[in-house]
Amino acid sequence: MHPRILLLCMAIFFTGLTGPVTAQQLPPLICGTPDQKPTGLAKVSSLQGSSIAVKGKKKALVLRIGFLDVPYTTDTAQINSVNRSVNDFYRSMSQNTFEWDWRIYDSILIVPGNRAEYKEDDGKIESWIAKELKVRNLSLGIDYDLYVAHFSSISRSWLGRAPKSSEAYINTFYDFRVLSHELGHTLGIPHARSVDVPSDFFPQAEALTMGWLPVKEYGQQYDIMGNQWALGHFNALSKWKLGWLNVNEVQEVSASGVYRFYSHDNTFHKDQPKAIRIRLDSNQAFIVYAWFEYRTKEDFIASGGVSVILEIKIGNTQIGYREMERHLNIAPGSPPIFWELNGILYTGRHLKHKYNQKIVKVLATGPDRSPENGYVDLQVTIPGTDPVSVLKKGSKTLDGLTPSTEFDLAGRKLQRQSRHGKFFTKPISSK
Repeated sequence: MHPRILLLCMAIFFTGLTGPVTAQQLPPLICGTPDQKPTGLAKVSSLQGSSIAVKGKKKALVLRIGFLDVPYTTDTAQINSVNRSVNDFYRSMSQNTFEWDWRIYDSILIVPGNRAEYKEDDGKIESWIAKELKVRNLSLGIDYDLYVAHFSSISRSWLGRAPKSSEAYINTFYDFRVLSHELGHTLGIPHARSVDVPSDFFPQAEALTMGWLPVKEYGQQYDIMGNQWALGHFNALSKWKLGWLNVNEVQEVSASGVYRFYSHDNTFHKDQPKAIRIRLDSNQAFIVYAWFEYRTKEDFIASGGVSVILEIKIGNTQIGYREMERHLNIAPGSPPIFWELNGILYTGRHLKHKYNQKIVKVLATGPDRSPENGYVDLQVTIPGTDPVSVLKKGSKTLDGLTPSTEFDLAGRKLQRQSRHGKFFTKPISSK
């Protein structure tokens, strides 16, 4: 059964059994962090390596907040369990180069007032916490790099907020998904928004920069910065900006050819290509790149396939750039429970540029969608360029480790043969 259908059945079951679905059963994962001015992102003008690197550990201090009329009740064992899961997730995303150094503050902090006094007033409780940290001689950069304040529900509009790189607030449930999402904001990662593209064409830069296309705030259905139910990794562009993909793992494509890259949502393909970036448009006002990534995980709602993220840099080298990123939803209007089946590129699907005729087509994925073997062969056509070699030396197929279907530049199927213990390919006869 498809995961979204399963989710729908669960919702119907719980509703029939207990009445309306509670927040704890299927919580509305709403983030209170605005995206208008994302901070902390690297300014990537070329693929020479990320200008920032989030490596090692960051000290995260958990503050348990109670009220005079509503005591704090979350068990420390639950907090520790969630924190361990979050660390496993971030270690996987960063290829074991980054994690959080967790500490739960010894005592529960009691706000001098009833919970109702702080309802829908985010600034009031944040101000009190700042004063309390000062009274207790807890200093940023010494005792913590980030604090996570957790308290009983004071807002109906959000479950988590991260207004600063050193502050995160968890409202109601101390939940893995909410916490992982808000911690992403503290690292400078914005919401994984999507833009609707109702055809097989890349959207034009003017339509993106002028806001002419519908944008969904949480549109990336397999990224925890979009749909937190998906439990999916940050996208490849975000990982690049954090320094979690290196120069060997992102290919800048400027010539026609068939390019192989591997799934990035695991730790099996260190130093192998995990994403492709192609320059689509540029003028005095903006630059637009298309990033292609491949995911294999299918945890709950996350689905494997090739997704496309547009990196939009508005401005120029003199005044600097304002950056946006948008995932392409290439099937707007499709039923929500089947969204990710149509919103990503599968074998045979393609996208093309209306004016410069750049065409990108998925030729093959395989040999299966497991993290160990997940890869994509992407055919790129850029008029006026000489084709590069069919497959990059060192790929698993050329090394003879994972036999699978290959194609030449014309999309013809190739057949693997062995001579003197070495593999080579030739076109399959048309007979």
